[in-house]
Amino acid sequence: MTNSSAPAAPPTDALLHIMFSDNSGDLTITHPLAARISDLKRVIAIQKPALANHHLRLLFKGRILQNSETLGAVAGGPGDGAGGTTHLHCAVSEAPASEEQAPELRAPATGFDRLLETGFSQEEVSALRAQFHSLRGTDTNEAGRAAAAEEEWIDMGGNQPDPVSADGGQLDMFIGLCAGFFMGLMAGFLLNISFGILRFLY
Repeated sequence: MTNSSAPAAPPTDALLHIMFSDNSGDLTITHPLAARISDLKRVIAIQKPALANHHLRLLFKGRILQNSETLGAVAGGPGDGAGGTTHLHCAVSEAPASEEQAPELRAPATGFDRLLETGFSQEEVSALRAQFHSLRGTDTNEAGRAAAAEEEWIDMGGNQPDPVSADGGQLDMFIGLCAGFFMGLMAGFLLNISFGILRFLY
């Protein structure tokens, strides 16, 4: 008779050791891997009431963790310390007076919304977006696809060929070539007439 052992179930919690920038003392807690970083911040505020009205930013190996991330995406491995402990740093600052002062609380800007960070107004971005999707025929009801098209256009420096207007571009090129050809013939014809008149006069 052979002994068989069932595989160990994957862990559902992570052991966290959190160090704070204000030297208020470290915190060691166990937290579900499925929980979001925003949930972890609320737990920290409960465990440390003095930080309840402060702005908290959690960092793992130098990277700021976004509120929408799950703890499992960060601490899903065996941990980076003794006993599988995951070490996090918590930067503590005064609560932001406005949403603009806490950009990590918002989803990162995508598509033409990135232009707002370079000085474009909301009206300018809206006008550009409407014109862009009108020319491309993008279904703006599919936000993900529309944002991806905007991202691709920006990353290409605005020089990406527009597949919708490709036929129009070829037509313009053909018209330009024809115009150049016939204008050249016309110029040669007029030049010959001019020389003929000069020979007749002199």
